[in-house]
Amino acid sequence: GLMLLVFIVTAAAAVAATVAAAGMPAVQDLSSCNVKYFTQNVNHFGFAPVPLGNTFQQRYFVCWQHWQGGSTSPVFFYTGNEANVELYLNQTGLMWENAAKFGALLVFAEHRYFGESLPFNGREDPASMAFLTSDQVLLKGIVVFLFVCMFVCV
Repeated sequence: GLMLLVFIVTAAAAVAATVAAAGMPAVQDLSSCNVKYFTQNVNHFGFAPVPLGNTFQQRYFVCWQHWQGGSTSPVFFYTGNEANVELYLNQTGLMWENAAKFGALLVFAEHRYFGESLPFNGREDPASMAFLTSDQVLLKGIVVFLFVCMFVCV
């Protein structure tokens, strides 16, 4: 059967931010990573149109370096933090170390409203920020994960 192992990393985010703030260089080989964009819904819980726009481009990275392929190789998914996803892509050793150990595919999703994943072209007024909630963010991660798995987890 299909084995999906999902890492939702949050504690490592503070460490990664500290390392990046200290000006340390990237520590991962990103040559096996591809940047992708997914048309994401702004509102996952309502059916009424959103006046400022219903979708935005959600950025994520897929890293193949350690993936062994097939239905028994895990997918490790990083949900993103409140910053540009490239910060965590470069500095989150936990993901890379475990990917090598388990032969996993890595997927790093960018947090909505950060980096290049900006609903409403980056507007920050109250109407635009109404969809920056924990439930919207968590469901965003699930949607991206399932989207990626439609193509690589079969």
